[in-house]
Amino acid sequence: MGMMWVVHNLIERFRADGVDISDEMRRDATAAALLHDIGHGPLSHVFEHLTKGKFDHEEMTQQIILKSSLTPKIARAPSVAGLLKGLVPPEYQWVRGMLSGWSMRREGIDGSA
Repeated sequence: MGMMWVVHNLIERFRADGVDISDEMRRDATAAALLHDIGHGPLSHVFEHLTKGKFDHEEMTQQIILKSSLTPKIARAPSVAGLLKGLVPPEYQWVRGMLSGWSMRREGIDGSA
């Protein structure tokens, strides 16, 4: 939830400073931030290592967002999943950086990378 809080607050700050961001992109980016690691299980980085890449938490995140009982509850699930794969319109490349950059720093800091 920390990433969602950061993304939400950054977007609101950018909007207050005059950055043009649609309501759809704001909602999609916030949902992507909330769900970015939903495919993680307990000790999943260790599990990924032990299975030599046969289990991938990022792919599991995509499956949960797009093909699970949670999917109907996620507004614009394909767009949210796309953001997590880096599929971002050119005018919103900064959103891509915000989602991927924060994730890499956080995972490095908490020692799970």
